[in-house]
Amino acid sequence: MLNSFIKMRVGDLIESVQDYLKEDEVTLIENKVKLNDKKANLKRVEEIVKITKEYLSEKEIKFIKEEVLMRIKSNTFYINK
Repeated sequence: MLNSFIKMRVGDLIESVQDYLKEDEVTLIENKVKLNDKKANLKRVEEIVKITKEYLSEKEIKFIKEEVLMRIKSNTFYINK
């Protein structure tokens, strides 16, 4: 299930969900996962998904996963910040 997320950057995953979260929730998540390096490993991605589930509905989570997978497949996932 999370294997599709392994190659993604932590910042991009947070960017995908931040529209659904309040600013202080995004900051909390960023602090918890410590965005020191740009490559996400499975443990970090699992942690983000676990944390964001506390703030998102199942419908929102499903939409985000579909959006992320679509972007990965179309090679448009990585966004310059």
